[in-house]
Amino acid sequence: MSLTDRDRKTILFLLIIAVIALPYTFYIQDTREDTEKVNAEIVTLTETYNRLNEMNQKRDFYIAETKRYKDETLELIEKFPADVRPENYAMFLLNTEYSSKMIPLEVEEDQEDFGLYRLEYPIRFNSYSFGTNEEFALASDEVQLDYTALTNKSAVLFVCKYDALKYMLKYLMDYEDPMIYSTMKLELDKDTGYINGEMVLEQYAIAGGDRKIDDVVINPDIDEMKIRGVNLDKDNENGVFGSTHIYTWEELEEEEGEGGEGDNGEGDNGEGGEGEADGDAAADADAGDAGEANAE
Repeated sequence: MSLTDRDRKTILFLLIIAVIALPYTFYIQDTREDTEKVNAEIVTLTETYNRLNEMNQKRDFYIAETKRYKDETLELIEKFPADVRPENYAMFLLNTEYSSKMIPLEVEEDQEDFGLYRLEYPIRFNSYSFGTNEEFALASDEVQLDYTALTNKSAVLFVCKYDALKYMLKYLMDYEDPMIYSTMKLELDKDTGYINGEMVLEQYAIAGGDRKIDDVVINPDIDEMKIRGVNLDKDNENGVFGSTHIYTWEELEEEEGEGGEGDNGEGDNGEGGEGEADGDAAADADAGDAGEANAE
């Protein structure tokens, strides 16, 4: 089969096109794509350089602002306790039951005034339930903190007078740890004047890092509140149920001897000591009863 001139010209034309297209396909096009990528990287690096150069010029400002934000964050975190534990919650309820002011008990004409006091705003919690801490991570799209937010919801039942209710609500608002009462129900007993209430307390905490919750502090102090037992001997220290001093037989015999009751011998002193012991025990028992009534 012989090729015509026209076929030869067609084949020659296709070869010329192939010779021209192959270098473009295998080299020139790749080189141009690489050049475009390099140019794009140059633009990106230039923008990054300009931004970093601008930030470097404001380096001291950014360092100061970073420190300020960190200090403000830590200051905010310090306003929250590190945890909400049952023992701290129970102590909070106990503290709520006591007002800071004591008033003297009213004494009838035929009664002896032992200087007893009673709480100004008595409140009694007859039951409460401690909830489970709910945890929430403290983070955003830009910032990740090594702290966890805690929320605790607990139910409280209480009985008190109206003045005590106002005292308790103010106590909640002024409490050092953040908390709210999200639900409250009150029912007044018109016959007694007492309010039966129920509320849900929500307490908040932030845990994490090296934060630790403080140990439970017993408050109020019974000495500061003047609710220790009546002390019949002013020279001795008060105890919860009266004098803390325990008389020895020698002290009892010495006091009996100073009383000058006759010129008895040792046997009589023994009887006198026994009688003094009985009298002192009775006095301590009376003081104990008074102190116990006051504590209640």
